[in-house]
Amino acid sequence: VIARGLGCGWQLISSPSFSYVWDTEVFPFPIGAGPSRTVFVGDVPVKIGGQFWYYLSQPDPLGPEWQLRLQIQPVLPRPW
Repeated sequence: VIARGLGCGWQLISSPSFSYVWDTEVFPFPIGAGPSRTVFVGDVPVKIGGQFWYYLSQPDPLGPEWQLRLQIQPVLPRPW
């Protein structure tokens, strides 16, 4: 995960998912990033963001060319 704080709760995030396809010996390499922001829903901080990914290579003709990832996750305090 690569993240850059932009201020006022905004971040620019890049967190690609890498995999290797053993059958075709292709490494589908994604590039991309997207914005994220931490907001409060009641008393709970929630991180909301989206990322767009483009795959430079696909393992087969039916493999993904791009991906849109939307995330909504609560921010939990550290237990220590």
